[in-house]
Amino acid sequence: MQSINLQNIIALALRAGKAIMEVYESGDFQTTLKSDSSPLTRADKQSHRIIVEGLSNLYPQIPIISEEGLQIPFKVRERWKEFWLIDPLDGTKEFVKRNHQFTVNIALIRYKYPVLGVVYAPALQTLYFADEKGAYKQLDGELPFKLVVPHYPNYYSLRSVSSENESQSTEILIKKALEVKTHTKIGSSLKFCLLAENKADYYVRNKPLMEWDAAAGQAILETSGGRVYDAQGNRLSYNTETMMFEKLFAIGYQQNDGIGWKTLQNISLS
Repeated sequence: MQSINLQNIIALALRAGKAIMEVYESGDFQTTLKSDSSPLTRADKQSHRIIVEGLSNLYPQIPIISEEGLQIPFKVRERWKEFWLIDPLDGTKEFVKRNHQFTVNIALIRYKYPVLGVVYAPALQTLYFADEKGAYKQLDGELPFKLVVPHYPNYYSLRSVSSENESQSTEILIKKALEVKTHTKIGSSLKFCLLAENKADYYVRNKPLMEWDAAAGQAILETSGGRVYDAQGNRLSYNTETMMFEKLFAIGYQQNDGIGWKTLQNISLS
């Protein structure tokens, strides 16, 4: 397999982020609804075009799956050994609400797992990236610094995160089951990144999530030492027939201390 120059992928994410911010600052938030009733903006389309064209020119032999691209039948992709998995604008609802919590997500999947990830939050001017050399965070104009999660969390001040649209009943169960002291709601793949930089200990998703929403964030979190589980307690893997996860549970520390995916099952709702 061809080696990937991470800096090339970062450059694409930055270009896409710049295009997104041009729309963001223009105030042109005209949206259309996709078949699943999720919003689509001009920023989604421009970011998609920049990333897909860039990856196609750099690595033409590697197929691409993007949220805003044509969906490829499972029979075509089931034997793929590697592919790019992209969310050109993760957190479109946050984009429209102007709360800055949206990201550009680019991940490389090899043998069903993410091995490279870039998450760029253009409104926050914050970049996260990871490959076999490690996971890093970089603020605009500053040098990157490495992300390494602790071996165990501080059990006296546990912290959890969830999506903005997670139900209140799930949030209550998260706090009770995990005995967390603080709980934060935040949009997009920034949840994985908060765990990777030791600003949270758990991320629970108790509703379906598309693969492109998780891949880049998982690459960053797992490279920093964290873990991401599916509903069966297995490491989250990709290129499934539905391209969707039922739910997930992520931890921001290195040792599986027995809490893990069983907690996700305990707080499951109908």
